[in-house]
Amino acid sequence: MTFRQLKYFSTIYECKSLAKASQKLYISQQGLSRILSSLESEVGPLFTRLHHGLEATLLGTMLYSACQPVLREMNELEKAVYDFSHTVSQQVDIGLIGGTRYLNTINVRQIWQNSILPSYPNARFEAKDLTYAQGMELFKEGKLDLITYSDYDVTDGWSKIDLGTWRRVLLVPKGHPLYGASQVSPKVLKGEHLVIYTNTYAKQKLLQYCNENDCQPAEIVQQSDTLYMYDTCQKEVCLGITIQDYYTRPLLPQFPELKAIPFTENFLPYTVSALFRSDHPMADILIALSDELKTFFISYVN
Repeated sequence: MTFRQLKYFSTIYECKSLAKASQKLYISQQGLSRILSSLESEVGPLFTRLHHGLEATLLGTMLYSACQPVLREMNELEKAVYDFSHTVSQQVDIGLIGGTRYLNTINVRQIWQNSILPSYPNARFEAKDLTYAQGMELFKEGKLDLITYSDYDVTDGWSKIDLGTWRRVLLVPKGHPLYGASQVSPKVLKGEHLVIYTNTYAKQKLLQYCNENDCQPAEIVQQSDTLYMYDTCQKEVCLGITIQDYYTRPLLPQFPELKAIPFTENFLPYTVSALFRSDHPMADILIALSDELKTFFISYVN
């Protein structure tokens, strides 16, 4: 029985599904199934396989309860070792999530070389482009020192430095009754078919506004990326929500039958922030990097 097996078992227990657990752990369902089978061959059956998912056996429930203190201690140990090794080596791991339309590993390397290395000559970095879900999960696990993220208001003991804010606007296709409007209230969303590409925090804010103002769309479809959202709006003659200048400037010329119409209020402003632990041992480097990223957004995007 290994720490890795117990960690994966706990995730399966909490998700009650191999498919959901594999998505959360970022490994294949087949690989996760093999790990579980190996653990069960050692200790006995931990789950009953049902058509709608997994149900823990008495042994599984007992093992889950018993291993939680061990997993918490191991996570604390991993975090301590990570902090120590990265502080000694001055290695900074960065997750690029929010703002990646403009910010990428090439930009970060230039910023690092020009603005960080002169003050911290021994510091090194590694940057990765990640999805919203994957980046936040790795950040919460302590495997990333800093992430760029959008629409995030809760700090959870983290430091949050806003890098830039843009207005959201309504994406309207030619042929839609709102196409001729110069500005619209967010309440026009009521009964509409709406396509969006946002993270879960922005979607929650959208749903809350619509519920509080009695303007729920008939349907909200979450797209896989912004470009596909624009394409869907144009082809299916439905509304979308996008970001003024940040996305409209590069994308609208590719979709001549779409128009961006401002809202009559500052509806769901899009803010990209840098997040890092408030007690991070290299907080001075992360603050300096965040300040440079803010300067980048001001000069590059605006």
